[in-house]
Amino acid sequence: MTSRKEALAERLRETIAVCSRDEDLPFWGEVFVLLHEMKKVPAGEMPLYELEPAGEVVYDRQRRSFIVRVPDMDIVMKDAELADAIVKKGLFRPCSGISPGRQGAEGSRG
Repeated sequence: MTSRKEALAERLRETIAVCSRDEDLPFWGEVFVLLHEMKKVPAGEMPLYELEPAGEVVYDRQRRSFIVRVPDMDIVMKDAELADAIVKKGLFRPCSGISPGRQGAEGSRG
């Protein structure tokens, strides 16, 4: 059984793949809506998705921001900023699979 978080990450991957094949399709809005849905994932189920080669994306409700965690750096972004990075720059896209063993990693950073 697939969790809501995994289903949303898969939909994000599919949306990116479809729109990457046909550059005439506008998909910023679709990505933005998926990110909005990801904000509803409970904090205990973070990260939202993994990045390759290393990193993860989480949502911080207190900051009302996404946090892209890569080695030695946390990048705090609002919804529109993350959507722009994904769509326009090809950054911070979910990797092909989610590794469930990373839960609780958000507590390891200071």
